[in-house]
Amino acid sequence: MKRIVSLLLAVMLLISLAACGAPANEPETSTKSLEHIDMPDYGAPVNEPETSTDLPVAPELQETVVFTDPVLETMVRGVIGKPEGSITTADAVAVTRLDLGAEWEQYSSGWTPIKELGGLEYFTSLESLDLSDHAITDISPLAGLSKLTVLALGGNPIANIAPLAGLTNLTVLALPGTGVSNLSPLSGLTRIRHLYLAGCPASDYAPLDGIYANLEGRDFEILPPPTTLAELGFTFNDGDKLALYETSEYDIRLNHGEWGDPPQPDWQNCIRVVTGAETGYKNAVGFYPVHSAYVVWIFNVNTEENYTYVYDVAESSFGCERAVMEPIVREAFGDSDGEDILLTPVAFFDNTIHEALGIAIDTLYNMPFDENIVLASPYEKLGFEFLDYKGTYYYEGYGIELHIHKPEWDKDVEDGH
Repeated sequence: MKRIVSLLLAVMLLISLAACGAPANEPETSTKSLEHIDMPDYGAPVNEPETSTDLPVAPELQETVVFTDPVLETMVRGVIGKPEGSITTADAVAVTRLDLGAEWEQYSSGWTPIKELGGLEYFTSLESLDLSDHAITDISPLAGLSKLTVLALGGNPIANIAPLAGLTNLTVLALPGTGVSNLSPLSGLTRIRHLYLAGCPASDYAPLDGIYANLEGRDFEILPPPTTLAELGFTFNDGDKLALYETSEYDIRLNHGEWGDPPQPDWQNCIRVVTGAETGYKNAVGFYPVHSAYVVWIFNVNTEENYTYVYDVAESSFGCERAVMEPIVREAFGDSDGEDILLTPVAFFDNTIHEALGIAIDTLYNMPFDENIVLASPYEKLGFEFLDYKGTYYYEGYGIELHIHKPEWDKDVEDGH
């Protein structure tokens, strides 16, 4: 009996111990350390992953910059401190300044200048760029570098600066010693405050009229347009009553009847361009504004023969025998490249005036010589006298008196007159 009771007590104890165990749906967690688990090394425990602070690089910024000039590439690598490996577009856009001028290097033996700029178009963050004193002719890779504020291109054989037209943030532009003659691309660069053009063949500064007043630094001057022949460089020959503009190749001679009579009647009231006798001919071409006609004189210094003909502009007609005059004009003036040979002297006259003085022929003819020699007004040519105190032109003769008055002539007239 005692054995049965003992057996029952043992069974009951076993059941109570099972009831105190962990539930079947909450298994015991292992205490094995994670550091003993064989995992790839990511630099941190797998249960605490590290978050990177670097943003992924865009594919277009991973492209390799290709330079078309090895000298340019070498100099860029030196400046950005990357002597080897690919220069990516990400490297390029991080650069804000490149000083690649060769002011002193050009005097070193074995020095090679930069000739091409291909590759610089990727450096779109550039604010300052110096490429002075190289052998660059094409600057088109710079056209898209719109953040540039300082650009130095002096000493390069650059002629076309059209790629600069869109660089509207430029405040400093140096082009001394270049081959630039057309300044039109600079007309819209209104932020420029320093502009240098010394040694350029440019002579027409009209495109800079809109920015000239803003320039704080410059090495050129835009003078007001001349208003007298003296300002253009003419001298006055009082004996011949001629205004003279003399060069080693030709003279420009101008007369107005009001100045007095020149030595020959056909020199009066006209502009004449007179050449030397290098071709064996001494030539003169005159324009008579009153008649709107050109007169051509050709003198053969060997035979001492004179040839003359008139070109009437309004009628487009020539006062000569064409068959006789054409070979003479051709010999005296050279070929005319297909145009009417008899118009060659006319073209020579027009081109000479334009290249020498840069003004229209009519404007030239109507200029006074200086403030002391003023051309007569149309009324004075008819015999009128201007009365300053009345602001009136007055004529008396043949028993009549005439008065001509306009309100704009009253500026110097006192009240009561």
